[in-house]
Amino acid sequence: MTAVVQRLAEARPGEGAAEDPASELAAWIELDLDRLAENWRRVREHFKGGRLGAVVKADAYGLGIEAVARRLAAEGCGVFWVGNLEEGRRVRRLLPRVEVFTLNGLGPEDLQVYRRDRIVPTLGSLEDLRRAAAFGSIEDPLPVSVMLDCGLTRLGLDAPEIAVLAAEPAIWQRLSVKAWLTQLARFEFPDDPANRAQVEHFRGLLSAMPQAPWSLACSAAIFMDQAFHGALARVGSALYGVQGTPGRYQPLVRPVSAHARVTRAVWVESGTPVGYSGSFVTARRTRVATLAVGYAQGLPMALSNRGLVAFAGRTAPLVGRISMSLSTVDVTDLPEALVQVGMPAELIGQTILLEEQADRAGMVSNEMLIGLGHGLPRVYRGDPGAS
Repeated sequence: MTAVVQRLAEARPGEGAAEDPASELAAWIELDLDRLAENWRRVREHFKGGRLGAVVKADAYGLGIEAVARRLAAEGCGVFWVGNLEEGRRVRRLLPRVEVFTLNGLGPEDLQVYRRDRIVPTLGSLEDLRRAAAFGSIEDPLPVSVMLDCGLTRLGLDAPEIAVLAAEPAIWQRLSVKAWLTQLARFEFPDDPANRAQVEHFRGLLSAMPQAPWSLACSAAIFMDQAFHGALARVGSALYGVQGTPGRYQPLVRPVSAHARVTRAVWVESGTPVGYSGSFVTARRTRVATLAVGYAQGLPMALSNRGLVAFAGRTAPLVGRISMSLSTVDVTDLPEALVQVGMPAELIGQTILLEEQADRAGMVSNEMLIGLGHGLPRVYRGDPGAS
């Protein structure tokens, strides 16, 4: 689903406060661009390597590539990592001078588009490498980055494949390698010895490859030892305030929140079933509020009878089965004045932390963030950056 992009209107001189773009929305996700920029600055302070780049794949984690990239570019970000060519072209149209790298390997697209739009593809297999080399030439090598598989068994060349390439040295004459990449397999656990072993394995593989900057640092690695930082970092979830290392706090602010308005609030008697299949039955006289959000908007059904929402900083449980566009909340213990038709409930934000809500649903934080971002209209607050 493509989300509707909203932006906070600017007040004109002589007028009152700008109209709130969320005022006519039943549910929405909100990105504070000033807080996003604050996280960029905090990450930059911790990074001791070469260049710092922003990951805006999956439409900037569901928050909108254009809005995110524009503000980060205004903060001095000159390198952007996207998922695929289409996302890369969106960044390029907006920001003609920055460097743009894809991450997900080659698709079926025409490689000429990468060259024309100055987008650097990441090659993730021998097939990718040979196809790119066939397109490039000694006179005009194709700029690429190359993924090495050092622990995920996902994209990338492993040691046996690198050995195969020793018999094909002409490949490197037709490619211009801008970066060597790998991804930490256990970044959630910074003290795991496997992380340092993976760095050593990665550096060992690079010893037989053409010289180019190496990139291993993801968001979590920025807050790890400097040995993980490398020449080119790829920071994504930290920019959006996601705590990526359980048990080890990262000094980030929370720029994202999601909200849904109350469409009905009613008292029911004990023994009343709520939602499909009666998965929740009231055990007392209960006040039930219905919210204008469901799984079509990215609120996972797995939060049925498990999740929490908040009204003015006070929490209440989701009860009954979450349906396509509606969900229900037990607000019996909250003052009635806090929960009236039209009032917003926080789904994630300063009170309902993304990581905790995702854990209740059995999801990773990024999965929940992207789902809500793709399902809800977006509201932006703060300075949008240079146009």
